[in-house]
Amino acid sequence: MTVTQLAELSNCSEACVSQVKHGTRPPSARLIQSTVGSGHYTKTKGAQVGKHAYFRAMRAFYRWLYSPRSGFNLESQTNPMTWVDAPKVPRRILPSLSK
Repeated sequence: MTVTQLAELSNCSEACVSQVKHGTRPPSARLIQSTVGSGHYTKTKGAQVGKHAYFRAMRAFYRWLYSPRSGFNLESQTNPMTWVDAPKVPRRILPSLSK
């Protein structure tokens, strides 16, 4: 995804996205919310995306964002996903076998 495409998707300026990309500015809540929070990366054809799947996608994105590979030079200790607990998924109760 190019800087221009990300700027259009997030309704932020290209300068803002470029500064985040080069690590001179932290990503704003609006930038993160509009790109990841919209579900753009988690929607798949024919698949049902639940709360836990969304949580896993967000956790994977933030791990990448705060890793050295992303190029944003963010400190991993400030990753907000470390404070978020996984949602409780109710266990499916299956009917028991009877004679």
